[in-house]
Amino acid sequence: MHLSHTLGQAGEQHVIGEIVAAAPSALNGDDAAVMFPDPPNSRTVACTDMMVEGRHFRRDWSTPMEVGQKAILRNFADIEAMGARPTAALLAIAAPAETHVSFVRGIAEGIAQRCALYNAELVGGDLTRGSQLVITVTAIGTLGGSQPPLTLDGARAGQKLVSHGKIGYSAAGLALLQEHGRDLPPELSELWPLIDAHCNPSLKPGRGVIARATGATAMTDNSDGLVPDIAGVAKRSNVHIDLHSTAIAPDALLTEAGVVLGVDPWEWVLTGGEDHTLVATTNKEAPSGFRVIGTVNRGTGLTVDGKKPRYDAGWQSFYSSEEFSGEERMTAPYSQLFDTSVIDSSWLPVLAPVLEEHLPAIEQQLQQLPEGGFLPAGENVFAAFRVPLPEVRVLIVGQDPYPTPGHAVGRSFATAPGVKPPRSLHNIYKELCEDVGVNPREDGDLRAWESQGVMLLNRVLTVAPGEAGSHRKLGWQAITEAAIRALNRQPMVAILWGNDAKACAKFLPDVPIISSAHPSPLSARRGFFGSRPFSRANELLRDQGAPDVDWHL
Repeated sequence: MHLSHTLGQAGEQHVIGEIVAAAPSALNGDDAAVMFPDPPNSRTVACTDMMVEGRHFRRDWSTPMEVGQKAILRNFADIEAMGARPTAALLAIAAPAETHVSFVRGIAEGIAQRCALYNAELVGGDLTRGSQLVITVTAIGTLGGSQPPLTLDGARAGQKLVSHGKIGYSAAGLALLQEHGRDLPPELSELWPLIDAHCNPSLKPGRGVIARATGATAMTDNSDGLVPDIAGVAKRSNVHIDLHSTAIAPDALLTEAGVVLGVDPWEWVLTGGEDHTLVATTNKEAPSGFRVIGTVNRGTGLTVDGKKPRYDAGWQSFYSSEEFSGEERMTAPYSQLFDTSVIDSSWLPVLAPVLEEHLPAIEQQLQQLPEGGFLPAGENVFAAFRVPLPEVRVLIVGQDPYPTPGHAVGRSFATAPGVKPPRSLHNIYKELCEDVGVNPREDGDLRAWESQGVMLLNRVLTVAPGEAGSHRKLGWQAITEAAIRALNRQPMVAILWGNDAKACAKFLPDVPIISSAHPSPLSARRGFFGSRPFSRANELLRDQGAPDVDWHL
């Protein structure tokens, strides 16, 4: 057999032999890799990532070796972002039978070359026939020492935001490829580093380990866009992060590419993604190889120089437009009163049109009120929409926010951390304990449920202080109706407490409904107590083939 033969001609065993020859490893066993024991006090870190031809790479733009190098880097960057050291990788390929063996061998060679930089090895994998080329890499790493991993929830107010690597280069390279392909005109030859950054991104090995060893508390890699990725850190850590424009401003190369293509290079910097830049938070000086690009403050959300970013959409795996189409991505409508940037981008196709229609009139009415005339604070009004639309599997509908100052946080029935549960939530906690045995919190912070796919949505999103139901005629219902209708799919369960919530059942004809009296002190004993909403929700999810919600707080 020769490398010019197709996979169908060569057969699985021959192709696997070529992969092993290109990326040999002593750890590759007969049926599974046999790894060396981890060092003392270490933990194993694993991640997996998929690359689909036509969505993540194109053969006319990238060599097989570049495809393999990129596949490894995407995964090793995730390992590094945890503060761990990559040690091994597994490769699975689905490919049409007419794919040439040489192409697969080239991918393996690229993987071997990139693994060598990390003293890692390709230790196993799988090969199968498929209708299109799909490359899946699973990376394994070692997290040494006793320090915790660098997760997204470790940022704290008063820290610095630091980064390692280029920002915006991959997106600019993609734009050049869309315009010129790999045949860049000679007069634009100085822009080749941008194309290289897209086809074969790089990351200096060991930066994540260094950051963790020198005091970093949270870290991520810039894969989906700087603003969306850092906003994710801010959301998980419940902090406000402010990016410094002078630190992330487009450099000369990005600026020139912007002039050539007629594109604002800030779009590449803020939302481009796929640079795999490491971004971390720390109380100390920037680790070696990192630079300060922002600050972590009290509050929520993300800004640039204290203002809403001019671009914030980023890359979405299931966005409606094709990756290489060049279509403009949707952003949340601007608001003078509310922080719409907290709305997860997956909601924008649903919410953007209805917000554009109704939000100006709502704002006009609220602007006539004295300062502090509505609750919750503007940055929290859309907090319920932080949960990505595809991840929602339980919807709990409330009437309107708590009218007591300091209680409302933009999530139905919830309060801020440290705030004593109001009476309705106290009754919810009582039923939670009796139904599924979960002990209540001392405060009303329900954000743990959001990580389980539970959306806490009020029918009306604002209220006047001390006046429950005062904003029912402002127009919020049109916006929340659109959101609820978007959840009419499965797996999904709706929990509707009280008449206002029960009226939403008509928006969810295909969704199992759990309804009862409202948990308020006036009605809780009329059917709320003993209704078992939490265990019933899990039963209904299981009926739809979905996992249970962990209701612990």
